[in-house]
Parts: sequence; C-alpha cells; structure tokens
Amino acid sequence: MVTCWNLGIAAAAFAGGVLLDHTGPGSLPWSAPALLALALTITAAARHHGFPTRR
Repeated sequence: MVTCWNLGIAAAAFAGGVLLDHTGPGSLPWSAPALLALALTITAAARHHGFPTRR
C-alpha cells in the first residue's frame, strides 16, 4: 500500500510539472477535475477488485 501511495504522489507531481511547463499555471484548475475523476475511477475499480462481494 505504501508503494502504491508513493507512486501516486510521484505521478501527480510529474503530471503537475508537465502541466506547468507546457501550459502554465492557468491550466491547473481546469485539469484538477479530470485528474480527480481518473483517481476516483481507479479507486472504485481497486475497491471492487480488492474487496469482492460475497455471494
């Protein structure tokens, strides 16, 4: 779990740096909802995979 957390933090820092370099600080508010939607989708998929419902 710690490794996944660290990879997520590193990926977010990398994505933020790329956005700042290529489009400037004005792009961060517009990209935040898209990145949040992606994170929630991954979390939901991981939850269903890690904690399957019992039948």
